[in-house]
Amino acid sequence: MQKNAQNYGKFEDGNQLSFSDLQRIVAQQEAANLESKLPAEYVKSYLYPRVKEQIKLSLESVRRKLKVGKAFFELFGYDFIIDGEFNPWLIEVNTNPCLEESSKLLEKYIPRMVNDMLKLTVDVAFPARKGQAQYKPATLNAFPVAGYGNDENMWEKIC
Repeated sequence: MQKNAQNYGKFEDGNQLSFSDLQRIVAQQEAANLESKLPAEYVKSYLYPRVKEQIKLSLESVRRKLKVGKAFFELFGYDFIIDGEFNPWLIEVNTNPCLEESSKLLEKYIPRMVNDMLKLTVDVAFPARKGQAQYKPATLNAFPVAGYGNDENMWEKIC
């Protein structure tokens, strides 16, 4: 539905921003408005902890309905919007999120997200057997994302 809106993509490709792009916009806003009270490291010190807290609260609200076990996992897609005062708002949580690489940002993040998700689930559930060559996730399936090493799992930072 959003893709068909008149202003879709008018300001950002796919109406999406990376944290670093958002921090750049906040810094520009701060430079233009001397009375603003946003923290210098807005994304790291303010936005990210609030987004993380909203994710935790949403999962806590349905924890009794979530299946937990070794043989399965589920991917959730969280959609947030940032208002005019740079506050994050949770719009929706998708239990079957679209994995279409519909923007430059998603072309970079979705392959890395899927790879990291499998490292957290399948690789843990089915470890290497005795005598099998040691799996080195840092050297296989490299999907580079600025600010994150290939041996670092981006999703451990969220949950």
